[in-house]
Amino acid sequence: MQTVQIETESELQKQIMDLLETNGPLTRAEMVKKLQTARTTVYDSLVKLMGRKLVDKFPVNNNKRGRPKVFFQICNAS
Repeated sequence: MQTVQIETESELQKQIMDLLETNGPLTRAEMVKKLQTARTTVYDSLVKLMGRKLVDKFPVNNNKRGRPKVFFQICNAS
């Protein structure tokens, strides 16, 4: 597996925003795969983006047992 070097946290946040802008809502697992970055590192950046009200998350329940999938998306500029 090829590893992508990310130099700063703000660079990762920019990459997450770009990824969400081009692909629409994504789960954290999908972002980890596309960015080839550790799951916790992606989550930490998502938390900071949510704190700045740039990204929000929403669950999608498939009416089956277990946890619903959680998607992240760019906040609406309403």
